[in-house]
Amino acid sequence: MVSSSGANPSSHSAYLKMKGELEAKVIELGFQRLSIIQPSLLLGKRQDVRLGEKLGSKLLPLICRLLGLSKYRPITGKSGSREEV
Repeated sequence: MVSSSGANPSSHSAYLKMKGELEAKVIELGFQRLSIIQPSLLLGKRQDVRLGEKLGSKLLPLICRLLGLSKYRPITGKSGSREEV
């Protein structure tokens, strides 16, 4: 399951709160095996303009490098196609 870094059901951010609540509900389902991935900002082309993401994509890599916050560094989100056999 892809969630978000900072996901927390008690967060003041609506997005991070929703992600934290979702994680908790999925855990409650009792899957035998579950992986929750919490990436930072996903970089890549978007169809729409998201000002916050645009600013974050420029500032976050610098902030993470300067302050040693490597776990919050943005990653590239790629989509690929798989050929059917």
